[in-house]
This record gives sequence, structure tokens and C-alpha cells, in this order.
Amino acid sequence: MLVSLILLAVVGTTIWVGVDASKRDWRGGSGTATWVVGCILLWIVFFPIYLVKRGRAPLKDAPAGTNALSPPPGPMYRECPYCKEAMRRDAEICPHCRQPSTPWRFYEGRWWVRDSEQEAWQWLDEATGEWVPHETPAFPAEARSGSGPSLGRTASDVGASARKNRERYYGRNR
Repeated sequence: MLVSLILLAVVGTTIWVGVDASKRDWRGGSGTATWVVGCILLWIVFFPIYLVKRGRAPLKDAPAGTNALSPPPGPMYRECPYCKEAMRRDAEICPHCRQPSTPWRFYEGRWWVRDSEQEAWQWLDEATGEWVPHETPAFPAEARSGSGPSLGRTASDVGASARKNRERYYGRNR
């Protein structure tokens, strides 16, 4: 029973190696047939080696310079103003140095930021990598009312929203 289970695992993983290896660009001598024959003859050695080397072999139809195991592209991250490590654009606290930072907000296809309530909003021009000041009032009414992202909401907006929720829950005459 145990021997047949091990044989099934070896055959199944060897088939997977054949299918996966045929999708990869093996520049450097080893190809699909090499990995399949190696797994059949000496599975305990070739299968772990294949798992390590497959991460370095790009997929055949992948764009140049990308790898299946590479991190997401840079535009999803920004530099922490304190430790200069990469952090998510919408993060409020850096995962490396744990310092607070003003999060960027994604609204209507653009990344927005402002450092304080008194400053105007700025949006990131992805093509140039520069911040562009927003000339008109902070955001449309639907963004301030709570139906859209919580951009441009002030303390009075939050208080009005809480008051409205209390009235809805308890009734007007409490």
C-alpha cells in the first residue's frame, strides 16, 4: 500500500514537472526531456533541484525582464519618508520602521495625497512621476458625503454622519 502511494506521488509529480517545464524557457542546456527523465530515474534528487531552478526560468510567453516569482511592479509602492524602504501606497504605517506616514488614496483612477487638512489635494501624474496640485475644491460632494471614498471628509462631516446614524437607530425623539 505504501509503495503504491509513493509510486503514485512520483508519477504525478513527474507529469507535473513535464507540463511545467514545457512552459518555461530553459536557456542553459536543460530542457523538458532532461527534467522528466531525471525525475523518472532519480526523483529524490531531480525533483527538489527542479523546484529550485524553475523559479529562475521565465515562462516562454512572459515579457522580457519579468519572472514569475518577482515582486509586484514598483508603481504599487512608495518610499517611506523615514527609513526609505518600500511600502504600500495606501499604508499609514511603514512595515519596516513602524513610523506613521500620510497614506495615499486612490480615487477616480488617480493617487491623491495631502499632508494636512489645510493643504490642497495633489494627485500623482504616473507618466512624469510628479505631484500635480488640484485647483478646484477638494472633491465632489459625493466623496465628502460618504458614498465614495473617505477623501476630503472633515470632523464636522463625520459628526453629521454619526448623528444621522444615531437618529436612524434610536429615532429622532430620543
